Amino acid sequence: MQLFVTDSPRPFLVRRTLLLQGNEDSCLDLKDVLDCAGLPEPDSRPDTPDTGRWTIPKFLSLICGRPPESREKIEQALALLVKEKEQKKNVVKIYPQRSLDLRKPIEPGSKVIVVGHRAPVSRAQGGMAGKMANGFFKFASALADPGAEIRLPDPERSFAADGVLGVVIGKRAERVPISESLSCVAGFTLLIDVTDRKAFEEESRTNNNLLAKNHFQLSPIGPSLCLATEGQFDRGMEITLRVNGQVRQQFSLGDLAYGVEEMVSTFSRLILEPGDILGLGATIARARPGKILESPVPVKPGDVLDVESRSIGVLKTEIKG
Repeated sequence: MQLFVTDSPRPFLVRRTLLLQGNEDSCLDLKDVLDCAGLPEPDSRPDTPDTGRWTIPKFLSLICGRPPESREKIEQALALLVKEKEQKKNVVKIYPQRSLDLRKPIEPGSKVIVVGHRAPVSRAQGGMAGKMANGFFKFASALADPGAEIRLPDPERSFAADGVLGVVIGKRAERVPISESLSCVAGFTLLIDVTDRKAFEEESRTNNNLLAKNHFQLSPIGPSLCLATEGQFDRGMEITLRVNGQVRQQFSLGDLAYGVEEMVSTFSRLILEPGDILGLGATIARARPGKILESPVPVKPGDVLDVESRSIGVLKTEIKG
């Protein structure tokens, strides 16, 4: 299943809407699917600002923090509603994904931690990590909607990009062992991590990268959350970054020096909540024969970037000055 985020297609309602993909090009409003599945409504206390609004953390908690029956009911409801629509029955509206103005699949208060630096990886003993991986924070405000044009804050400075696979947390992870870490994973998304290289070099002298990584709406994320709970996902999942149609990065989960389980366990020391994202990308991937792994990739105004995964889709953007 894929989860998309858009402005509400329902008139007179001011809220974001989560949409689930029923088949190749059919999206249904999440509330309709949950009603059909007989699953509970969100909390509706009058003192909560998001009353009646299905946020991403709420939905991920619903399918990851409960028995597998919840996910099965959602899948059955999706199939039923799409089938009934195809039979021209009077059911809920279905929205073609290409007609939707998609939004970034993250809530304002969620954390994004991108793992970086291959330097700590020891080439001895089978390339196992010699030290603990480190990473950096990206604010939700630094992330842009899928398809949005990216405007460089200062075109005279140098910028670079990396393709990143986002590991989406589905339930609270607090100091979880590696053996239990996959139960906290709800699925995956994509990120184009754009960095201000001059600021990065300046900040690196103080072991900091806060400014370099967090220019407003500089890094697109999406286009969807590919839901895969309880460790059921394609471990051969491949991520490809292209600039102007040319492949510049290509890696799979198996190429990463630090795996999904290890990274969830490591960063659960910070306490990860539903909707938080861990980014695993080219900076921790190991070069393989036949694979292209340039990192970072310089970008400039006029460049068209896209990062693709068959399971998640294509995240595309154009760099503007």
